[in-house]
Amino acid sequence: MKALKLNYRSFAVFALVAGIFLSPLLTASDAAAEVFEVEIKGFAFHPAKLSVKPGDVIRWVNKDIAPHTATSDDGSWDSGELSNGGVAEIEMTKAGVFSYLCIYHPAMKGEITVVAEEM
Repeated sequence: MKALKLNYRSFAVFALVAGIFLSPLLTASDAAAEVFEVEIKGFAFHPAKLSVKPGDVIRWVNKDIAPHTATSDDGSWDSGELSNGGVAEIEMTKAGVFSYLCIYHPAMKGEITVVAEEM
C-alpha cells in the first residue's frame, strides 16, 4: 500500500475546495448565540430594554428577596416564578418588539427588540 504524502500545496488546494463547497452551509444564523443577562433587583429589570438577534438568549437573574417573573405581554414566553437567586433563560426566536412585565409586580416592565439580520 502506497503512503499518501500531503504537502503544503495539496493541503491548500484541499482547504480551498472544501471551503467553496462548505461555505453555503455556514450562514449568519450559524453564528454562536449571545447570552444577555437581565438582573432583577430593586423591583426593576436591569437593563429594562435590550436589542438582540434571533437565536440570542436572555438570562434573567433574580437578586431581590421577593419572587418575580419575566412574562411577555403577548403570552409567547414566561420565565415562571423566580425566587431569590433564581435564573431563567429564554431563547428569542422571532423578530419583533416584546414588552414584558412581572406578573406579581405589574409596574416592573421591560422590552426586548429582536432584530432580524439582513441577508
